[in-house]
Amino acid sequence: RLCEKGVAAYMLDGDKLRRGLCGDLGFSDDDRIENIRRAAEVAGLFRDAGLVTPCTFISPFAAV
Repeated sequence: RLCEKGVAAYMLDGDKLRRGLCGDLGFSDDDRIENIRRAAEVAGLFRDAGLVTPCTFISPFAAV
């Protein structure tokens, strides 16, 4: 919808990141934390490029 209104946007999906950029990670606590860290880095890069970046991630940790 954002793109339809002329807003530069990209939906960053956690499942897609898991299959690609984070494909080397498992589901240990450390790997889950690294997965979210990488996702945050990518979202930040998109933001810096001027895109609105809605994100869909699940983290089992309240602190993350």
